[in-house]
Amino acid sequence: MKKKFFYLALAAIICAFNVGCSSDDDEKEVKPEPANFTTPPYAEEAMQFNLSPELKAASNTESSETAYALKSINFSESGKILLELHNTVEGNLVYLMEDATVSNEAYAKVYSMNGSKVTGTIKMWTARTAGNGPRATRAPGGDMEIILKVKLSNNETVNFNNSEDENTVINTITPPVADEATNRLARTWNVLGAILDLKSEKKNIKAYEEFDSRNGMFYLEDVLAEALDQGVNLTEEEQQEFKRVVKNVTFTKTGLFIIHYADETEDVAEWSWANAEKTEINIRLKDNAMGNKFISDTTKFTVAYNGNRCNLKAETALSDKDNNDWEAVLILKLTE
Repeated sequence: MKKKFFYLALAAIICAFNVGCSSDDDEKEVKPEPANFTTPPYAEEAMQFNLSPELKAASNTESSETAYALKSINFSESGKILLELHNTVEGNLVYLMEDATVSNEAYAKVYSMNGSKVTGTIKMWTARTAGNGPRATRAPGGDMEIILKVKLSNNETVNFNNSEDENTVINTITPPVADEATNRLARTWNVLGAILDLKSEKKNIKAYEEFDSRNGMFYLEDVLAEALDQGVNLTEEEQQEFKRVVKNVTFTKTGLFIIHYADETEDVAEWSWANAEKTEINIRLKDNAMGNKFISDTTKFTVAYNGNRCNLKAETALSDKDNNDWEAVLILKLTE
């Protein structure tokens, strides 16, 4: 169900900035402004680190047993850190994102977090230190000290601390891709609104509706109300999946697409360019065990720019519970 909702959310975030998308309006030629974006503040810091072995958490209770292990750490271009946790009992992945500040020490760069979900520091050594300690024999950039307290959605708090462990090192560093198209896309985007374009030959319906964000966030209930009004027959469970609010979305150079919700939860996918022109995108959820009814592997994602705005568009076909077929275009209007 989570994957299903992810794509509903994605559609509600994607249908938002294409003037020629309306099936009722006359086609109008609009000359786009050249893309004009600032460089994200932590563009040079963007990197993903995979831990080997995974760093097992210690519970904050008297019991030392916990199901969670820290699998990877992703530093985004916009100064956000995404932690990937592995539930070793259930086998699923858990993601938490927090804003971070960066400071420099004599031999290390320190990332500090003080949010509602994650507090603590990640220290990355940038040079060998003097002396005979464990850090002295490791290569620059090949070691990190992790001291974090993480609050999970079930209110369990776990701690990650490898300061006394010489064996937790970086297994793989995924370097940023430095091409112009990726640099332009890789940042955190605010959602101005969305456009929903629905067609059903069986029901003889063509609908086009624009939605604006409210309080700086995008409410998926607006899209739900329009879909129901046009006769898209969703189950109660499917409707509940629209009761969320999108805070922002992030693309990283290391290939992650993240939807961050107002309730401080995330949906995470992998993204890649689908064509040589770098205008089409593949997006796939990280957890392959999750189902997807609404958007298939053949869904087409495209990206376009106008000034300091980005248009992320998804085109797909779907069927509702009454077996009515729909062609849907969802465009998210994004801005820095």
